[in-house]
Amino acid sequence: MNIDEEGVENYLKTLNPICLQFEPEGKNTTPDFLLDNKIAIEARRLNKNYFNGDIVSSKENLEQPIFDYINTLIRSFDKSDYTNSVYIDIIFSEPKTIRQSSYLKNIKMDLNKVFKEHALKVDIAQEYEISDFLKISFEPTSKKDTLYRHPSLSSPFFWVVSEYRRNIQHSIDEKAEKIGAKFDNYQEWWLVLVDHIFYGMSDEDYHQIKSSGFNKKKFSKIIVISLNERHNVYEF
Repeated sequence: MNIDEEGVENYLKTLNPICLQFEPEGKNTTPDFLLDNKIAIEARRLNKNYFNGDIVSSKENLEQPIFDYINTLIRSFDKSDYTNSVYIDIIFSEPKTIRQSSYLKNIKMDLNKVFKEHALKVDIAQEYEISDFLKISFEPTSKKDTLYRHPSLSSPFFWVVSEYRRNIQHSIDEKAEKIGAKFDNYQEWWLVLVDHIFYGMSDEDYHQIKSSGFNKKKFSKIIVISLNERHNVYEF
């Protein structure tokens, strides 16, 4: 059982079930859980994706390796002959095409070049376009501690609500297809999604998303839970 499945199990236990089974039909076989011998439950990580026609690519697979590499670059600058620190903003946008794994090597080379070049002019604010979906901006600060400091991650091209809507619907579509052959085996089906989008859904986000509705297809309930400190639960 992975960490998301553990989170779903902990949530289901709060419903005080008479019986709760994990993978009742066997390992890696739908459903993921069976509640009180009648409610089949599918669990899934709710994450951000890029959509390009029929091709879906996880933003985590695209953005996180870049963010990790930038942090590595930051730690590599231990020189002391600079005048001030620099605040970094990492800006992602929608890529024009879905990237293959080979894209990362070139981006790392370009990032390395940009960081070294800007280290020679840290008193200047400047933005660099690394690729069609990645920009880096540098803003000088009045402090001097580490050279590059406090990286941030921005995605200004998306509204939170629309990001949730399309990724929840994508999750529903994907799971509805998976359970098709077994749909009649159980009285009811739920889909429980573990939220990994932004900092977790807010009450305001929830009401906006719910008012626009979903095609729930084969599921009678769509439930979004967060594993952060708020432990929010939202039902659609």
